[in-house]
Amino acid sequence: IGAIESVYPSHGLTDVPAWLEGSVSWLASSVHDPVLMTGFPDGSFGPGLDIDRGQFVRLLYRESGAPDVSALGPHGLSDVPTWVRAATTWAVADGIMTGYRDGTFRPDAPVSRAEVVRAKYRLAGTPAVSGLPPLPAGRFGDVPPWIADAVRWAVAHELMSGFPDGSFRPVQPISRGEVARADYRLSITPAAWADPGGAPDTVPFVAP
Repeated sequence: IGAIESVYPSHGLTDVPAWLEGSVSWLASSVHDPVLMTGFPDGSFGPGLDIDRGQFVRLLYRESGAPDVSALGPHGLSDVPTWVRAATTWAVADGIMTGYRDGTFRPDAPVSRAEVVRAKYRLAGTPAVSGLPPLPAGRFGDVPPWIADAVRWAVAHELMSGFPDGSFRPVQPISRGEVARADYRLSITPAAWADPGGAPDTVPFVAP
């Protein structure tokens, strides 16, 4: 692929640390229509800020090429604002994200690390994990069964990692910077996809 900075224009944001340069250059590039992830009016990216469920589902939807949802059934959730209606309809129909038992989506609530890893795993086509290394012994003891495969997949492909104390912290909110890095890592890792040839055209290893 080469250096992402040589492929995508400069993002022009003021607070992007070196470890996020490639990620933000790809996500914030005007090459995408619509842009996958934007900064704020003051020119910042806010890498340390939490990302909420509405922002995250919109990111996933745009990464997938913002597919037409007119033929899909209603999402059936009660609190979805117009700006994420199409994204939520798509995510619910494809099983990428779901709402809560009370019929809400809670778009303004911070998205958790567990929700992110499961959504990214499903976006990648729920790849088989049987050939991947198991999670390291003595680590990730706080990973619940419902995301065990997703975490194993994410760790094996270096999309996400745990903390120095050996935890994954599934219920902890995740920052914009962490999501950007995970998304970028997935976008340049064909082996992380169940069908690399079916990955969306937004990812660098597919895009012309």
